[in-house]
Amino acid sequence: MKPSNKISLASILLIATFMAACGSSGSVPPLPPPVGMYSNASLNGQYAFSMSGEIPNTLGGTPLSRAGSFVADGNGHITSAIEDVQALSSTSTLNPLNFAAGAYSINADGRGTITLGSGTSSLTLDVVLTSTTQGLLIQIDGGATSSGSFIKTLPSAFSAGSFSGNYVFDVSGVSAPSGFLPAAMSLMGRVTADGNNKITAGVLDENDGNQLTVSGPISGVTGTFQLDPQFGANFGRGLLILKYPAYSTAITRTFAFYIVDGTRIKWLEEDNLAITVGDAVQQSAAVAANNSAFTASFVYLVTGAVGGLPIARVARFTADGAGNLSQIALDENLDGTHNSIAATSAITGAHYEIDTANAGSGRGTFTFTDSQLGKFDAIFYLMSPTQAAVQDTSRNLISDGTMLAQNPGPITSASLAGNYAFNWSGVIRATQTFPEFEEDFLGQHILSGTGVVSGAIDYVELAFLGNPINLDVPLAGSLTVNGDGTASNSYQYLIRSSPTSTLHFAAYVVNPDTTFLVVTDSNRVTAGSALVQH
Repeated sequence: MKPSNKISLASILLIATFMAACGSSGSVPPLPPPVGMYSNASLNGQYAFSMSGEIPNTLGGTPLSRAGSFVADGNGHITSAIEDVQALSSTSTLNPLNFAAGAYSINADGRGTITLGSGTSSLTLDVVLTSTTQGLLIQIDGGATSSGSFIKTLPSAFSAGSFSGNYVFDVSGVSAPSGFLPAAMSLMGRVTADGNNKITAGVLDENDGNQLTVSGPISGVTGTFQLDPQFGANFGRGLLILKYPAYSTAITRTFAFYIVDGTRIKWLEEDNLAITVGDAVQQSAAVAANNSAFTASFVYLVTGAVGGLPIARVARFTADGAGNLSQIALDENLDGTHNSIAATSAITGAHYEIDTANAGSGRGTFTFTDSQLGKFDAIFYLMSPTQAAVQDTSRNLISDGTMLAQNPGPITSASLAGNYAFNWSGVIRATQTFPEFEEDFLGQHILSGTGVVSGAIDYVELAFLGNPINLDVPLAGSLTVNGDGTASNSYQYLIRSSPTSTLHFAAYVVNPDTTFLVVTDSNRVTAGSALVQH
């Protein structure tokens, strides 16, 4: 397996089987005209983006990460853009790529394309808007495949003074220090920035596949940061140096960062220790300081690797304010094997603990044991009472993701009806013994009040080297709400290429706007979300 934490997600079987699963030859039914509220005018202003993915090769792909910023004029023109790119196959550099002007096009349904630069010095992205301030991305120029998101920035916040307060950060990717094989990695924690170029304090947890154990909480985190003298004022770019003691040594990591505003900053690691990317989000002062303040139902989605195999996991639980968990449900795909825990399953040792040794950090842990699947363990850092970064360490798992408070209200097909943008990413296997290749999906669909899905999907699958990029493919499907809908529901998506393919997902509704998804099929390990468009 390739060592990407993104998932390094799973795959499909032999070219004949592959074409039956996600074929890309033959006739495709016509795509209806897009319907919606968007246009080129919907993309207007400056946006920061971050992505992770792979450069294709015969072994399944070389991990890469990217982060940057672009300016759209509302009329189909990209007037300026830069990006930082780090790949496992290249030497780390602190020099961003300054793109020439580019172009973009947005359809009524929010789908479109963005091209940064031109000619050989360009990056072409497939995009779907979730609103006029945010959207989802995959790369479609064939140079690599990557997926991620973008968000509108506040240029008046492009100063060191905006980086002030407590921030929860979560970066993930590939550990690759000199002398070690590449391995999955997750790094998350909380740091305090003084708005004057210093990280004055912090605590973090590191789960590095090149180490024998999970680090546990590491205090004594310090660092420095500064705005880039060339690109800081126009793009919010800067450099951050983070220092902390771990595994009996002093570690120094260097990150390029892009300021979104004072509440969010994108990080991309730029050293020779790892290829990681993620966000730092300003922490609310209201996060739980003890067990009694942690009372809600949560849904979390994590992706990563365990024992060299790709895994995606989605789950929910309810915390009672006394250290206990109940109503636990879970679905996971471990290298094509679907495992599940129902809310009625017999669970033991279901417990959580808010970390009071690192008081005020928002750090916590939870654990539970299923009689069939064994013990589950995770670490989380609360950004607010309703949002956290989560690092799943169960069964030697190296993974991370997002945990959100569940506030679904009545869950029915009718209550969930609407227009959705979606992004799924994972891996697909060409044969049982062949390397796994990344796959990225992006699209928009309409969910009717009766659970019928219709829309369009674009996808990149590196295993199908003849034509890995498929655009404007019709999409159909259905949603089945199980029980009260708070646990595992069922999405079925029919990708109407020729021949057609069907993907089955376990779907967990976080709230009326957000649903987390994990594929339950045996030929891939893919996960993502569906987000209501606004």
